[in-house]
This record gives sequence, structure tokens and C-alpha cells, in this order.
Amino acid sequence: MRESDGRPASPNRLAPDAVIDFMDALHDATGDTAYGECADRAFAFFENGPMKTWNWEGQFEDVEATPPYVNLTKHPACSAAIRMLERWPDDEKRRQVARDIVRFAEDQFVCWERPFKIGETRYNADYFERDFAVEPAVVEQYHYRAPVDASAAKLILAYLALHKAEGNPLDLAKARALGDAIARAQRPDGRIPTIWWPDAADNPQNDWLNCIVRSATALQALADAETAKPAQA
Repeated sequence: MRESDGRPASPNRLAPDAVIDFMDALHDATGDTAYGECADRAFAFFENGPMKTWNWEGQFEDVEATPPYVNLTKHPACSAAIRMLERWPDDEKRRQVARDIVRFAEDQFVCWERPFKIGETRYNADYFERDFAVEPAVVEQYHYRAPVDASAAKLILAYLALHKAEGNPLDLAKARALGDAIARAQRPDGRIPTIWWPDAADNPQNDWLNCIVRSATALQALADAETAKPAQA
């Protein structure tokens, strides 16, 4: 909203995935059920909204609000799927919805290999006129189809949540493939590039600290999953 008078800057409603994550973290840290109850109430936004409309719009701080379906992303979608799998692991209906959401994220944003050859004319071809520094990769959003490390990390966490809930080895294999890509993108000094175009990846000025932290978190979760006992397939 506008700071000057409190009026909404756009008709778009805030997707509360980050707020829900914060409330869940407070619940885990304090044991106060009020935080978890708050998170559950906020989660109704997704159940009554994007889970029915599939308008998983991108709400990035450097991108203006857009009409429905113009700038989709997988971040709030995967956040919703992960929370359902962790909050209600025995709810078969919610598990199926979570898998459908991850399928949407994979279909729209995961590039297991280059989408098409350089020089081939396609929609948004300008984003694919450069080589990927690493494959597979995950692009960020419709308005910025750049391969970003935090996007790969988000899919890793989603695949691991599915694997923990259902024990499907394919989910773990997909998480491993993206984890391997992050490891191959990492530089000798430990830096994990944010943008996986060669010219961008070589310049530390392009890196976002929150993205690097998300990649490190995903790699740790992947390492933990290798020794954990999954659910029965």
C-alpha cells in the first residue's frame, strides 16, 4: 500500500506465504499455538484462491503488480505445497493437491535441458539467447525467465517434501539433479551465483544474499534426506 495515505497500490491481494512461514517458525520456536492457528487462518488465502484459480502470481519487490496469469511464478505455489505436506502429512487429499502444484511448477519453470536452440525464434526467446551456466535449471517467473539458484532451491525443497510424505524415489532423484546443479554452479571460493547465465554468474555484483542462503538451506536439506527414512511408496 502507499505509505502516504495507506491506500492500496494495486487491487492484488498479498500472497501471505512469507507471513505464514514466519508464524510457523514462531510456533516452532515458542510452542505457542496462537502462532500456528494464525498461520492456518492465513493459509485459507491459498485454499480459497490460487488452489482454485491457479493464479500463482509473482509478487517480487522489483516487479509491478500484474493482472491475473500475466506473471506467474512457482514460489508461493511451492510454499503452499510444502506447508500442506508438512502440516497435514496424513491428509491424502491435500497430498494430491500438493503434487499437482509441484507438477505445475515443474511444467512451467523447470528446464531439465535448454528449452530450445539459440537463434530459434520463440516467445520470450531473448531470455534463452544466452547459454545456461548449468543445467538443469529453474527459471524465476514469467516476467524474468532467468535461471536463478533460489528457484532451483525451491523446487528441491518441494521435491524433498513430496519424497518425505510418499517415498517416491523419482522425487528424490529430481531433487538430487537440481542439487547437483547448484554444486556445479558453486565457485571455488564457496560463492553460489544467483543468476545462471555465464556472464551474470561470473560477476558477484549480480548475487543476492537471500538466494545464496536458500541454496545452502536446500543443499543441507538434501544431505539430511539422504540419511532419512522416507515414507513407504
